[in-house]
Amino acid sequence: MVNCRLDSSTRERVRRMREVERWVDGESSHSEEVAEHVAGCATCMAYEKRLRMLRAGVAAVVRTETIGDTRFPAFMEGIRRSRAQRSWWRLSWRVLSVSTVATLVLLAGSLYTYEYLNVPDPPVVESASTDIEDGAVTSYASDNGVTTVWVVSQDNDVW
Repeated sequence: MVNCRLDSSTRERVRRMREVERWVDGESSHSEEVAEHVAGCATCMAYEKRLRMLRAGVAAVVRTETIGDTRFPAFMEGIRRSRAQRSWWRLSWRVLSVSTVATLVLLAGSLYTYEYLNVPDPPVVESASTDIEDGAVTSYASDNGVTTVWVVSQDNDVW
């Protein structure tokens, strides 16, 4: 049995390996010679076996699923059902997230207003007067601290 690894140069081994690759792929112009060589060379026989296993593995992975006319309606129904379920789920998450954000904004606004809004004390009327000729000023303070001031003119107009 011939062994390419021991009997030839690197260039010759590479040339033979390319020839074996072409032969495995069915593209070799010297099929009979390559087949005889592979049958008698342990290195090329192992290389040919690895190539065939590799090609078979790739062919198994590359195979794509096809949908025939009889399976197409069921396939489309599955897509519609999946989209309907997803849209309901997405809508519920959107509503939940928008309501959460709105609640947080309202809460932050009310906390800010409570913390930083200075509400002035109600005004206290100590004295009242008017520059209106013959006008009278009267005031009234209620029990809850609200003071009302009236200015009455000669014509009985109330200001």
